[in-house]
Amino acid sequence: MNQNPAGFIADTKTLSNTLRFVPQFYSENGDLRRRLDAEAQWTSENNVEQLIALGSDKVFFGSANFNYENRARVANAVQLFPYHAGHFYITDDTVSGAKLQQPEIYAIYSFSLSEQISFGIEGGYRLIDALRFIGSSARTIDRHLNVCAGVMYQMNTVYIGTLFEIEDGQEKIDARGVDVFNISLRKFRGDRFSTVAIGSTLNSLTKRRAYRWGAEAIYKSENSMIEGGIVANLRRRNFSIGVPSSGLVDIEDTFTNQEQLSASGIVRRQTPTNNLTAMVSFERANTWGSLSRRNLLLAEWTLNEVYATISGAQAITATNTLFGIELIVGTRSMDSSLYIDNQFTQRQALWTRVSAGIEQKTFQTLLLRLGIGFSKNGIDVVTGVDNVEQLEFTGGFGLLFKKTLIEVAVSNHVRRTAQLKRNGLMATLQVTFY
Repeated sequence: MNQNPAGFIADTKTLSNTLRFVPQFYSENGDLRRRLDAEAQWTSENNVEQLIALGSDKVFFGSANFNYENRARVANAVQLFPYHAGHFYITDDTVSGAKLQQPEIYAIYSFSLSEQISFGIEGGYRLIDALRFIGSSARTIDRHLNVCAGVMYQMNTVYIGTLFEIEDGQEKIDARGVDVFNISLRKFRGDRFSTVAIGSTLNSLTKRRAYRWGAEAIYKSENSMIEGGIVANLRRRNFSIGVPSSGLVDIEDTFTNQEQLSASGIVRRQTPTNNLTAMVSFERANTWGSLSRRNLLLAEWTLNEVYATISGAQAITATNTLFGIELIVGTRSMDSSLYIDNQFTQRQALWTRVSAGIEQKTFQTLLLRLGIGFSKNGIDVVTGVDNVEQLEFTGGFGLLFKKTLIEVAVSNHVRRTAQLKRNGLMATLQVTFY
């Protein structure tokens, strides 16, 4: 529940120094996708992370990973994340593969100034180098930086905290077609209307900026089995697509703004053998896009979501078994207006998810795990289709040694409608040294 880096030291007081290696493989393919998404993709992630307690009042966590991604049969999309900037895309006329390389670092430093006050700061930096092979042969350099600072104050059994986060990023595209007569680069505005520029080269710069302010109040007592709290976040972000110039200010061509408000309330009852949690959450995102900050409004859309979660876990000490179950029920509503296409849409639907898992400890060293999940969405906000069902299976095992834990997990999920389907497979190896 805690999203504040200032509370990280309290969350890790019961943990020892750890070093962890996490290689991971993920693949996805199928027809249930958006028009500019890849038909298939393979991702390899290699992550190393370490938690270090610097005395009793300071803690440091750092991680570094390198991701390699191969996207197969990408139709038209030139941008790495074409849907992030609303209804504005940069495209070409070909179907091609693309390869991405992504190093990333992340760190948290949290410390206690006194028994009542703690501070924390976290930050991450990501760099993506991508190349598209056919058509425009677009080369993309994408960087992203985020920094978050927080403070938390303890009043007896109540913790009150606040945080502020800044994100900054940009994607620079250099696209060069082989033949001026068969390459065309478009910037789409809406579903039907587009501006077409036929040529052999295009240089574009997508800028991203986001701010987040968060506040929380948490009740936590060592003498009580009950704990809970309220967390709220206000996030504002914008995207602009422009043409790089030699001056200090780029020529801005399109602009998207989004304001997002989210709040959650949670209550948990916890004993040495069982855990029962209830949570209610609300999210509202309002977004609009225009040709520039001072020009024609082209699209406006709002997404509201309310959902409730009930989860529980029970340990059976006689058989060394742990069992857990989770149920989520929510509703989504969308209100979209594409002014340039004269389209106005209002939709609302329910979504549910139920999942369960079991872990069996054998010979005091072997952990066997199995999980299953099923969800149904009346509206899928990613692909825009109705009545999407998803079935997930997860299995794995863990080996416990004196100061080492080795964990292996394999999961598969299938998302489908009556006509479309998409499969995802993930394999993870996790080695932790204490």
